[in-house]
Amino acid sequence: MSGPSLRIDHVAFPSFDAAATHRFYTEVLGLELVSATEGRSPEWGDRAFLLTCFATGTGQLLDFFQVEGHERPALEGIADEIRHLALAAGSRDELVHWKRRLDRHGVPFEEDAHGGLHDSIYFRDPNGVQIEITWWNRRFDASDAQRGLALLTRWCGDAKLAP
Repeated sequence: MSGPSLRIDHVAFPSFDAAATHRFYTEVLGLELVSATEGRSPEWGDRAFLLTCFATGTGQLLDFFQVEGHERPALEGIADEIRHLALAAGSRDELVHWKRRLDRHGVPFEEDAHGGLHDSIYFRDPNGVQIEITWWNRRFDASDAQRGLALLTRWCGDAKLAP
């Protein structure tokens, strides 16, 4: 499969407790805090903010913004599991390692085999962000893309879709 050569540089989330966020990402997930910046943002009502950046070890960053006066919002009626961060384990054994590590830190998680395509564990950070760690048993191929386009066409009806 070909396409644009893009990779995720960073993903940004709100933080509602910088200390709990730091503990979770450094102690539980073992990521490194690589930067912290503070300032005021005119775009956010001239509120003070703290930006903390954690390195994933593969070049991508997880950024968390704690903004003065921002409280965790209520859910909007959309299943919150739809929005999540998925991280790839390096092997099936590494996925097992993550289960043990989460258990040691008292972090509850759920497992899903996704119909045999990939095995995943799901858990939440202190900000309510759902995280998935997954190990793919097989990657998507051309037949998956063809079935996907047929399904999308059926869902979208008369809408014009690029092949």
